[in-house]
Amino acid sequence: MVKHVRASEIEAFIKELYKKWEEKEGGQNKQVLVDMKKWFADLTLNIIVRMVAGKRYFANKASDAEELKEWLKEHQQKRSSADYCKAKGDDQDFMDIMISIMEDSKLKDYDADTIIKATCLILFLVNFLEAQVKRLMTANSRTSKKVRLLLIKKKKMIN
Repeated sequence: MVKHVRASEIEAFIKELYKKWEEKEGGQNKQVLVDMKKWFADLTLNIIVRMVAGKRYFANKASDAEELKEWLKEHQQKRSSADYCKAKGDDQDFMDIMISIMEDSKLKDYDADTIIKATCLILFLVNFLEAQVKRLMTANSRTSKKVRLLLIKKKKMIN
């Protein structure tokens, strides 16, 4: 389930980069400036959203909560169709699995849609925070190496 999502998202992003390169005006040596931090952040976000909701994420389309609500509605409609019964299990994402769990659960006092949306939002948030922590740790590691090198140079200059 996960490997094909990663592969297709990477392929889509590389095609997008190639398209930008093709559209670039200029001579033979066309160069396109790419913000790699943003590129990898968008790639990571799209992989996570595809695994959870089976959709590609496009920022500024609607509020995240409204978009999640719409995705849940689409999943529920897909599940009620006759085609879903035939293809069940072929390409289920996390949201499909959550809907199945909530249908089988005995949590009658709680709204299943709210639980599913909240769980998905928590997954998005945790993955986003994990990516930010990794980015900060990498930046901190680079900074500490620079500080150590400066201290070593200063020590050599004093001696």
